[in-house]
Amino acid sequence: MKRLLLLLVGIVIGGAAVYASLEYHVVRTPDGFVTIPKVNPNWTDTYIDIRSFGVDDWAQHKDLVQALLAAKKEQVFGDAAEGALKEQFSDLFASHADSTATAERK
Repeated sequence: MKRLLLLLVGIVIGGAAVYASLEYHVVRTPDGFVTIPKVNPNWTDTYIDIRSFGVDDWAQHKDLVQALLAAKKEQVFGDAAEGALKEQFSDLFASHADSTATAERK
């Protein structure tokens, strides 16, 4: 009887996970996680990390953009752009510091 109960609990948890993955995007932003209802139920972009997203990345994830707009979560675009800019600037400063250090050694 105990095994049957464990099996049923596992089936319920598995079914809930499948349902959630079909119905929601879990988006990782610089501020944490955001759950967005999907516009079209599918398994694409169930979990996506947008902290370093650029324009090309947004173009590849049109369903996510559509869901963000439908859920009125436009601030996520700004958060992602801010994170991408910070990353690009830190990479730029790091490469500049490396080239400056190399030039000073010569």
